Amino acid sequence: MAEEAQVHVVTVYRWMGEEGAPAPVRIIPRGRGVKVYRRAPALAYVRARKDDKRPAPVTLGLPPDTRVTLYGFARAIGQPGASVYQYRDRPGFPRPAADGTYELGVLLQWWNSRPGPGRPRRR
Repeated sequence: MAEEAQVHVVTVYRWMGEEGAPAPVRIIPRGRGVKVYRRAPALAYVRARKDDKRPAPVTLGLPPDTRVTLYGFARAIGQPGASVYQYRDRPGFPRPAADGTYELGVLLQWWNSRPGPGRPRRR
């Protein structure tokens, strides 16, 4: 189930112990006990809990073709520069123009779909 929901198994164990999670249908007596859940309600709970972690998409009132530096983009979205710089050498990160600037719309699209909290990592 954890793999299907694209959530780490330890996170699933933690979430299933929260108030509001589906109750186990039985407990297999091994060690501290292995809890068994109905698949559909458990998967629905994990997916809903996962969606709660995703940050809201960032929008700006500037034209998408505005040219910005990475630092300027970070300031515009209210993040420290390091939050954006950490991704610049990773596959899929937008490439700068010859003058070192980026198109705002391209950076926004990338930022809102980047791997991060609550998002599956691309393999």
